[in-house]
Amino acid sequence: MKKYIFLISSLLLTLISYSQFPRDQKIIAAEYFINTDPGEGNGISIDTGVPPLWEVSVSVPNITLPVGSKIYVRFKSTNGKWSASRSIIKKPYFENRGSTLEYGEYFINSDPGQGNGQQVSFQNGITNINSLNIKWGDKIYVRIRDNLNRWSPSRLVTFKFKEIDKAEYYIKYGSGGSSNPQLMNLSSYNPYSCVYTGNANDIPKNNFDTVFVRFQTNDKFYSQWAKRRMDNVGIDELSINKYKLANYPNPFSQITTISYSIPEIALVTLKIIGILGTFNKEIVSEKKSAGMYEVKFDASLLPEGIYFCQLYVNNQTSYIKLIVHR
Repeated sequence: MKKYIFLISSLLLTLISYSQFPRDQKIIAAEYFINTDPGEGNGISIDTGVPPLWEVSVSVPNITLPVGSKIYVRFKSTNGKWSASRSIIKKPYFENRGSTLEYGEYFINSDPGQGNGQQVSFQNGITNINSLNIKWGDKIYVRIRDNLNRWSPSRLVTFKFKEIDKAEYYIKYGSGGSSNPQLMNLSSYNPYSCVYTGNANDIPKNNFDTVFVRFQTNDKFYSQWAKRRMDNVGIDELSINKYKLANYPNPFSQITTISYSIPEIALVTLKIIGILGTFNKEIVSEKKSAGMYEVKFDASLLPEGIYFCQLYVNNQTSYIKLIVHR
């Protein structure tokens, strides 16, 4: 399930930037200019925060410009180098002064004509579109009509995400020192989902050890190491524990078989949860002896999209992603 938010508002330029190579550089300055480049360092300064950071988010609000204007932004790293400038073009927007929004619609990739799209409702200029069956590269358009029968231009969002190629972890021991990075099992690429999961089983751990996890995109950029505390009950967010959870097939159209195993007698809770919390169903809630179990889940009455299976045992929680696709 994917969620897109379209907002009819005044111009607000917001960007996230990363420092230039080499990767130990931090961002110390940012600037913007309109239409014509005055040269590096001669634009209008943007606050990037103190102290310098390797990743910053900047906003330039309330710019009043004519349609067709180009706003450029660039950043400077501690090595003295400026990034290439990135631009946004101000396009015509829909004005509804003296009228009210009456109808909204969206369509994917191909325009069926005004009034023939999928209808959506607006509140305060905002609409939420859920449960879209789209894949990487699909284009989602939205347009609206007021009570004077005036149509806005269609606005576009393209569904794209970076593929994840690798997940790894290392352990910082509470007694001192750390392990070498180790690979984690990574979910496979699916053009219908931007959610990736990584898991590792049977990690040798001690109380108060800390695990660090990172992911690498297919263009060879790493995320920052994310820290998780490991105590005597393990790490539930990362599914790094002794309770196994899987399903087959995945993706599936109607029925999938969920398997799980526990090493000792315990109270087991198994739930299916929608990615936006719109669906929550408990399919197992009982005490089980040690062993492996299977349960079939029927999704024939559910809309297509992404769901999560949650296994809760002895204060540990594991997750797997379920993809319903027809």
